Amino acid sequence: MKLIKEKKLEEKLSYEANHDHLTKLGNRKSCFEDFENITKTLPFLLYFDLDNFKIANDKFGHKAGDKVLLDISQSMCDSFGQNNCFRLGGDEFIAFSKAYPQDIELLRRTLLEPIFEFGVGISLGVAKAEDGLTPDEIMHLW
Repeated sequence: MKLIKEKKLEEKLSYEANHDHLTKLGNRKSCFEDFENITKTLPFLLYFDLDNFKIANDKFGHKAGDKVLLDISQSMCDSFGQNNCFRLGGDEFIAFSKAYPQDIELLRRTLLEPIFEFGVGISLGVAKAEDGLTPDEIMHLW
């Protein structure tokens, strides 16, 4: 019985160490640890940074700010799959994709639709993982 409890505790701690507590997306640590494996099959990185998030958070309150983060996370998961999306911190996110998005503006509108009322925008960058480049170097390509 003790081994089962220890195993469950170990799994819980591992999950918490690798996932964002609010959105349940993988966190920065998880993203960078799995980066090489993920980019073997999903070589395109999409970087999302919410515009005016702090203003919306201050204007509507932290509960609304959490809703914005949860809604954008859900929209990303709907578009790219839960295991392919990560919250790097604050209002920064990454999604991995097999192909370059065909219509960036449509993607932007789709992601913003559930949070439009809060006046939040989104900056979006796309880069392709290249051999020999670190995650940080690839993220600076956009």
